[in-house]
Formats: sequence, C-alpha cells, structure tokens
Amino acid sequence: MTSARHLAEVISRANCCGQSCEGADYFPALESQFSRGLLERRQSVLATTIETEIIPRLMLAHRESPEQIQARRKVFRVFEAADIVEFARLVVVHDVAVAAAYVDAVMKQGATLESVFTKLFSAAARHLGEMWTDDRCTFSEVTIGLARIQQLVHGLSPFFEAEAEPRPIGRTALLAPLPGEQHSLGVLMVEEFFRRGGWDVWVPLGSSQSDLLQMVSQERFDVVGFSVSGEGLLDRIASGIHEIRKASINPDVVVMVGGRFFNDHPEYVAQVGADVTDLDGSQAVVRLEGFSTRLRSV
Repeated sequence: MTSARHLAEVISRANCCGQSCEGADYFPALESQFSRGLLERRQSVLATTIETEIIPRLMLAHRESPEQIQARRKVFRVFEAADIVEFARLVVVHDVAVAAAYVDAVMKQGATLESVFTKLFSAAARHLGEMWTDDRCTFSEVTIGLARIQQLVHGLSPFFEAEAEPRPIGRTALLAPLPGEQHSLGVLMVEEFFRRGGWDVWVPLGSSQSDLLQMVSQERFDVVGFSVSGEGLLDRIASGIHEIRKASINPDVVVMVGGRFFNDHPEYVAQVGADVTDLDGSQAVVRLEGFSTRLRSV
C-alpha cells in the first residue's frame, strides 16, 4: 500500500515533529544507559506529545462530512499482509510519531479510523504475537510494539468516538484482561467500540480477581468481558467466570471472552462458562444484541 519512497517521507515528517527514529538495536542500549525511572519519564513525555500535539494535528486534516467518510469507505481497499508486516515493524523499530504518521498516510489514501483499529492495529498486534511465538522477535520487542499501538489507540480514541456520535443506551460493561495477563491492548480496542456504541464501560486494568468480584457485587453490569491469551489459562478462566456469576448482583449478566485462542477455537467458549466471544471490537457489540432479553432495554 505504501511505497518505500512514501514511507521515507512519512519517517521524515515524523522526525520534523521532534521525535527520534532509532532502530531496533536501540532498545538494548537504552536499557543499559538509562535507569527505569528515566525511561518511564521519557515514555510519559513522548505519550503526552503524541496524544496532545501529533495526533490532533494529524486528525484535523481528516475532518470530513458523513458523506465524505462513506465515499472513502467505498474506494479504500483492505489492508494487505505486507501492510500489516510493515506497520508491525514500524512500531517496534521507531518511535510512535512514525506510526502516527503512517496512520495519517493510509487515511489520506482512504482508510477509515474503524478499519485502522480493526484491520491494522489488531492485525499488527497478532502478527507481533506470532513472531514472538516463532522466535522471530524478543518479548521486549513485542511489549514495545504493543505499547506503541496502545498509545495510538488512546490518542485516537476521542476522534474514533466522535466519528460515530454515540448516544447513551444505559448499558454497562466491565472489561478486563484475565488477572495476571500482561497485555491489555485487546481489551482497550474492544472498549473503544463499546463506548462508540453508547455503552458505559469500566476497564480496571491490573485488577485482581478479588477486585473484580467486589465490583460486580456492588455495581450492576450487563456484560463482563475477559481477554485471554492462551489455552493454558482455560481452567483459571472457567473458575473466574463461575465466581463472577456467583458474585454478580445481576443474575442475567452476559459473560464474554476474547483473544486469539477463543477466536481460533470458539468451541471452548461454552466450556469455560462464557456466553459469547468476539472476533474484534466491531463485532462484539453486534453479537451482544443476540442477548437483548438479558440486557437493559435501550
């Protein structure tokens, strides 16, 4: 989709924003040169710059009428495998500014924010996981790449929600990674689609199982959703869902599970005691309409 020459221009524009574009070999050196505290402060400053300066500036160029958005959807072709691989490389090798500029470039070519979220960000995250499984990259590189995608999701969130003009529908969802899980990108992606659909969403990252049980015993949630990374956690997720149902003050709570494993093996959804799984955030809200008799009326 994006030529090498065009990508060079994208990187050049990102550099002009005052962001560095170090290569993958930069990360081990970074860890040896700086203390964890300095690194965290640098990342915090970068994230603030991305969210308050770079992304808003990029998005101002894409303010369009609903008719213009629909026109772009008709002409934009889907992201191809090469696009996914290239974007995954960018978020590992370069600072977030480069990835933000790449998003700007594909949107100028006709991509919508929804397609960027579901077809680029999610696919790139899966690709990074597959690379780690195949020993083609390190855990640190995967973590860095996912963190940068997460920064983009957070920075683009207000524009994504505004594009659909959500209206409150009186339904509440509690979404969380399975306690002990390391990555939260999948949950944050699903959160965006729930909010866009008018849901009130709680995302208590880093919560323990006891924290979640306390929440569902005190607040009425229509849906509780868990993100799960692997097959080895099936017993734990089944036990967790059982406890959630017992503690919930809503006897009709709908339990949703997500993650690559359940996407590949939906037959395990019922085995762990869940009601439904989601393929991506856009499908999660739609699928829940099949449980409308158990959800609060719109």
